Amino acid sequence: MQLIVCWFRQGKAAGRSGDKEVSAMEKGTAISLYEGERILWQGKPGCSWRNLVKPSDILKVPIGLLFFLFALSWEGAALSVPGLWGLVAPLFGLPFIAAGAYCSVGRFVHRRWQRRQIAYVLTSERILTVYRSRLVCRFYHTLRYLEKRENGDGSGTILFDKRPVDWHDFHFTFFNELIREREYEYAAIDDVDAVWALIEAQRRRWRKPSAK
Repeated sequence: MQLIVCWFRQGKAAGRSGDKEVSAMEKGTAISLYEGERILWQGKPGCSWRNLVKPSDILKVPIGLLFFLFALSWEGAALSVPGLWGLVAPLFGLPFIAAGAYCSVGRFVHRRWQRRQIAYVLTSERILTVYRSRLVCRFYHTLRYLEKRENGDGSGTILFDKRPVDWHDFHFTFFNELIREREYEYAAIDDVDAVWALIEAQRRRWRKPSAK
């Protein structure tokens, strides 16, 4: 996804209610900046296969693989049943095969597909995450939680919220981590220390009583 950043000048009476809107454009997504706001950093989550693997996958992938193999065995047994039931029964096994394939391998394909459509932008006033035509905006002075998880190669993840994703936000718990990457964290970014330092510096600046 290509990110197109647009600057503009606004009058004092205009307010900021319409400044957060993101409009889909032919070649990317446009972000409107406030008057005086400047870009500090832009990046995207890592999409290499090394970055796609998370610690939680160590447990989820084997369980998904066992579920997938069990579903295949059940499907093979259902296909061997004679008569009309041998034609109908295998249909019930297809959703379980799909779920097992997603849990074992498909989660990485889905994660990579989503990350290629995410862009991260730090400005002098906000922490922005752009996903397709959706904009998630945080202001530094409103941050109540901040956590850094660093890898040995200098990459890492920055979390902005520890709250679990509400159940109404997704239909399968497997998509929980995908929602978090879109709305609650900067996932698998290079040089996480430098980005962390930028966020901390702006956070301290906006916490000062004299900051406007």
